[in-house]
Amino acid sequence: SGLAVATHSFTLLIVARVLQGAGGGVLPLAISIVRDELPREKITGGVAAISASMGVGSGLGLVATGVLLEHWDYKSIFWMGLIAAVVAIALVVLRVPNDPVTDKNGGADPLGAITLAGWLSALLIAVSRGNEWGWTSTKTLGLFAVAAVVALIWGIIEVKVKHPLVDMKMMARPAVAFTNISGLLIGFGMYGSFLVISNFTQTPAQLAHYGFT
Repeated sequence: SGLAVATHSFTLLIVARVLQGAGGGVLPLAISIVRDELPREKITGGVAAISASMGVGSGLGLVATGVLLEHWDYKSIFWMGLIAAVVAIALVVLRVPNDPVTDKNGGADPLGAITLAGWLSALLIAVSRGNEWGWTSTKTLGLFAVAAVVALIWGIIEVKVKHPLVDMKMMARPAVAFTNISGLLIGFGMYGSFLVISNFTQTPAQLAHYGFT
């Protein structure tokens, strides 16, 4: 957020947005801290609060950014994120205790991380450029095929490595699997509605007989 506020370069703005996206990795870390530090009877509520913050924050963010853009320029959005992050960091420093426990049995899964990034990148590029290239074009179908093959390789790696990036055996448990499927469907609905609402609110009502402008 600080980089986005400080720069006037579109390239650096994209870099800043990528770094903000990487910051989303703090969510599972926050959940693990809740499990380590809170009493057992408060863990469920703590995890639920952190998980709900994504949906609530996304909804409030749309409203807040609209208000900010109406009165200031686009950098005010990143100022909002920067201030919120500074407050959060200060609260973490002051309130979250240091964890003295060290796990000597842990390990990394670099091959799993690389293959996960590979098939997700191929899939997302194909989906995002499909309208431009054509859904039956060689590039689009080729990327879909690459995504499928690399995803299969990634799944095999995750089953066989000692410390997988994603524990496939745990993911196959009914309680975990159905929860993840529900989250996937809710995510599709939520982010799809963001696109529809954005277009709806920017459409001139006098010309299209709907919209807010």
